[in-house]
Amino acid sequence: MIGHILFSPVTMVGRPELRLTGLAPMAVSSPHRNKGIGSALVRRGLHRCARLGFDAVVVLGHAAYDPRFGFQPAARFGMRRAGHRRPATSTGDNA
Repeated sequence: MIGHILFSPVTMVGRPELRLTGLAPMAVSSPHRNKGIGSALVRRGLHRCARLGFDAVVVLGHAAYDPRFGFQPAARFGMRRAGHRRPATSTGDNA
């Protein structure tokens, strides 16, 4: 196997009407990394999610990698991971 991506149903407390899916895991085997395979998997997966009518895709990912696909920090939308509390000293956004 060269690469793998999986999308799974996600629910948001207080917003049961939203059709959400989560992206995880996504992986590319070591000899095939840095060839655009991971990016292709994500782009194709996001396209398919849109065609299937999902309202949004969420990911606990990498701040330097995920924005290239249109992901934004969840805090910008008033969202946070269930059970997650941002430390009082934190100045960064949570993804």
